[in-house]
Amino acid sequence: MKNDPAASLINPEAKSEPRAWAAFTWLPSYTTKRNSAFRRRIVAYGDGYEQRYADGLHPNPRVFAIVFDPCEKSYADAVINFLESTNGVTPFTWTPPGPYATGGTFVCDDISYQWNGFDDATINATFREIYDF
Repeated sequence: MKNDPAASLINPEAKSEPRAWAAFTWLPSYTTKRNSAFRRRIVAYGDGYEQRYADGLHPNPRVFAIVFDPCEKSYADAVINFLESTNGVTPFTWTPPGPYATGGTFVCDDISYQWNGFDDATINATFREIYDF
């Protein structure tokens, strides 16, 4: 098979092309917030002792609360159409703003859309970094 990633395990000379995910290029408001939810395992022993260890290769995936406020209806429609087309399943590439500006592969876990009037809308979304094959 031409682009089979497993083929490189069997034949190290086999080439596998990286996946090309769609890029999320819209710029959110400055109120972007990063959350950390550490993935860890905890083993509890008697007398209050416990042992903790990181769960997996990437125990601290980046999670961002994204806000688009205010934004014009046409801009909001483009953002919503893109995010809804992924169904929370299809990853996309995105570079967060500000001090977190290292690109990665993300999925959108949830979206909320609020129509504020004449040509004004607010969008809230949660982007979670993933590590895909």
